[in-house]
Amino acid sequence: MRSGPQAGYSYYPITDSEAMICLGIEGTAHTIGIGIVDQDCKVLANLTKMIDGSKGGIHPREAANHHAENAVPLMHEAVAKAGIDYRDIGLVAFSQGPGLGRAFGPQRRPRGRCLSHWAST
Repeated sequence: MRSGPQAGYSYYPITDSEAMICLGIEGTAHTIGIGIVDQDCKVLANLTKMIDGSKGGIHPREAANHHAENAVPLMHEAVAKAGIDYRDIGLVAFSQGPGLGRAFGPQRRPRGRCLSHWAST
């Protein structure tokens, strides 16, 4: 598989003085999670919030509402815990499936919020 500029991707090699920080967002079912790792796979933050489905199970709309309410505050908490700034994030990863379809929508909010913080700094 080809990578780099030949494959149509932006390619910026990491120098010894640069660190690659990845923020990951997972929200396919009952849990919304934000993780932050560095280029050496060191976990800088790994925070989750779980919806309580003990009474009646997990309903997709309720999971989506839960994720929407908790994703952005959880992302701010993870960035603070990692001791980084949004400008330090070089990559954003997110889950696309399988899972509860409605639960995926709220992942767009923190992803967009992260990118807007990144662009404004």
